[in-house]
Amino acid sequence: MMNKKILALSLGLFGLTTTQAYAAPILENTSFEVSSVTSFSGMNAFQYAGVVNAAPWSFTGLSGISENDTAWFGVASSGGYFAFLQQDSSVSQTFFSNGNYNLSISFDLVDRPFYPADQNVQIWVDSILQTTIDPTAFWATYTVDNLIVGAGSHTLEFRGIYTAADASSFLDNIQMTAVNVSEPALLSLLAIGLFGFARRRAA
Repeated sequence: MMNKKILALSLGLFGLTTTQAYAAPILENTSFEVSSVTSFSGMNAFQYAGVVNAAPWSFTGLSGISENDTAWFGVASSGGYFAFLQQDSSVSQTFFSNGNYNLSISFDLVDRPFYPADQNVQIWVDSILQTTIDPTAFWATYTVDNLIVGAGSHTLEFRGIYTAADASSFLDNIQMTAVNVSEPALLSLLAIGLFGFARRRAA
């Protein structure tokens, strides 16, 4: 009886469910090709947070979207648009899951050309810092693996963290794959953790 109570408590703490019907979480507009910037052209074809609309992405601080070959001197790694993170800023999207999933999230980052100020980018999921990346002068693909999420809403966020003038990085081609974590596999993972917890309590 006690083990069942602990198991139920653990499922609740991790926000996980054992529901059998699943809807895999997805990200939308992953290369920023759909936005209010598409109505502009030339060197000024970019918009900052507070003006730009690229649903379902949200923008704060000095973030935004640019077309290729604007005053940002950038070319997207995929398509004709990219997001920029200048100084202290963020780009985020909320997604939904109806079950337990193991996520892998990949994305492309590059430093702004011709500007010496260095920008680091943090990747957060549900307000938990996953990693910090120092982009290079060339587009590169980075991946964050083994992100376990349960049913409900979740938020992926990219944060620029430097406040130096013109410290900027570009973001593009964000992709997410979701693998269903079946109930037996989930319970096995929890059982291993609970076994270790019980041993520590007994010691």
